Amino acid sequence: MRALDSALAQSYPIQEIIVVDDGSTDATEKLIQESYPSVTYIKQENHGVSAARNRGIKNSLGSWLAFLDSDDEWLPDKLEKQFSALEQQP
Repeated sequence: MRALDSALAQSYPIQEIIVVDDGSTDATEKLIQESYPSVTYIKQENHGVSAARNRGIKNSLGSWLAFLDSDDEWLPDKLEKQFSALEQQP
């Protein structure tokens, strides 16, 4: 859950986090529901990373999206730096 913890630890406020479980057979659903109640959890049969991302996009309310795979980790100021760059170069 390092990936999810790194998203939640961002210095820039995140409006929503969506986890798309693409057919896992472990206790991911229980872990998300118990440890991350603010996270939207979506479970689907295994269709691959592209289908999982498309499902997340369809369920997102935001104007901007950032993708984070389960084996990734963000530095705490990643989003802050990206939004700062966007403001400087709209």
